[in-house]
Amino acid sequence: VLFRSSRVECYTIHGLVSRFAGRIVNDDHKLIRAVGEWDSGREALLNPIPLDLVMLDEAQDLRPIFHRALSHIFSGSRSASSSASSSMQLCLVGDPKQLLYDFATFGNDKASASYFLEPERHWGQFTVGRKWVRLPLSVSYRLTPNIASFCNLFWGTSMVGGNTSSPNVPVEYYIKYPYPHSAGGEEDNNKLATRTLARIIDEHGPENVLFLAQSIKSDKLPIRVHVNELMKIKDKSTGLQKYNFHIKETVRGYEGKADLTNKVRVWTFCGSKGCEADVVVVFGFDIFSRPHSLNQIGVALSRAKKRLLVIQGKKYVPGNNCIPLPYYPVLGN
Repeated sequence: VLFRSSRVECYTIHGLVSRFAGRIVNDDHKLIRAVGEWDSGREALLNPIPLDLVMLDEAQDLRPIFHRALSHIFSGSRSASSSASSSMQLCLVGDPKQLLYDFATFGNDKASASYFLEPERHWGQFTVGRKWVRLPLSVSYRLTPNIASFCNLFWGTSMVGGNTSSPNVPVEYYIKYPYPHSAGGEEDNNKLATRTLARIIDEHGPENVLFLAQSIKSDKLPIRVHVNELMKIKDKSTGLQKYNFHIKETVRGYEGKADLTNKVRVWTFCGSKGCEADVVVVFGFDIFSRPHSLNQIGVALSRAKKRLLVIQGKKYVPGNNCIPLPYYPVLGN
């Protein structure tokens, strides 16, 4: 947000509402109450200030309550302006392919890409006299060319991998039964070995590794079973637990600070939004009972800066045969 005083400030939407409501609004319950007070006229914005430029990032995930809140703030800014004819500049940055929160949370309050794709309809009253210009951003400076090509295959996009400082290694695609062999049991090449994951951590360092799955809530899920096995491994020099993990079970994106020192991140597809890591391991890249959201899959695949490993599951059928689950549908060529 660029105020008329030429001061730049950065906020979350909840933080910006807190600024103009004069109290802490740090969750959706408080946000709904604050915007409801503005809707009813029982409360007014606290010291509205003229705005020159507002840039909204992740605009594809804007929700009705966010639009209502921002509309009040933008209206207050216009009223506070010394020039009745002035209008602010508004820049929306987003990607409809990364829309994650298009499910109802509070009533029917779910994200809609229309706030991003139809700016004239939703924001035109605040940008009178300004022409909307649409500019594509096709280069990802996080992704290597190989990882970008792999994401394009599933997303049906044409991203260019702009990360040329990292080795352009191939994407590693494993087709394995996702659970490790039982302790003391016979080695089975059909199964994903926990030692494969251990080698990745040893090679790149725990803080540079990100394990992702659509859900990580249950300790019976493959990703959690491997984590539990890794936590049993002792460091030979100290006798202490060798690997540590940060497990984030929330569906929403990263909120607040957490101690990630010397820890492997074990997060959900949605929870990884806006984050990146040198090495990413994606579990559940298959159709088991139903396809995961394509947007969630795409977000997970596009977090890796150097190395991407994908786990497509297998299942056992009568006769002790292990066959692959159907691969995830592709949209690209």
